[in-house]
Amino acid sequence: MTMKIAVLCLGVTLAAVNLSEAAIASEKNRSRLEDLFVWRVSDTLNLSPETENQFKTEFRRLSEKKAQLNREIETLVEELESTKDAKKIEIQLKEYREKVASQGRILVEEAESFEKLFGKEKFAQYLVLKRELTQKLKDFVSNPPKGEPAAPKKMRDPKIIQDESH
Repeated sequence: MTMKIAVLCLGVTLAAVNLSEAAIASEKNRSRLEDLFVWRVSDTLNLSPETENQFKTEFRRLSEKKAQLNREIETLVEELESTKDAKKIEIQLKEYREKVASQGRILVEEAESFEKLFGKEKFAQYLVLKRELTQKLKDFVSNPPKGEPAAPKKMRDPKIIQDESH
């Protein structure tokens, strides 16, 4: 009974795992979505080219940390699925809790880094924009428009225009 509850709790928790791993099948698509996200944030917050480059670098670094952690959690859950030994299950559950706690630390790191980079007002705008874009992506993935495939069509790479007047 305890094992069933533990597996159920793991399943519920995994449903909340970062959307980038759950909804996006390939690294290329994840990268494309990241590029679009960076472009949208930069455009909405009117970031300077220097700030945009710093944001893009930090965003990709944190995104890779999240993706790696999600892969580790997925591997751990797959191992849990076949583990029969109670002591090993206990060890794996402890490791799982540690990895979930690491996800929270990455979110704190993201908040501190972007608040420092943007300032308080733009960081608040960033949080609202991030929530809106994440919700739109979740809605699209779970309920694609009728007559259109769930996967995005091949899009051109965004063109970066730098203002050289400064």
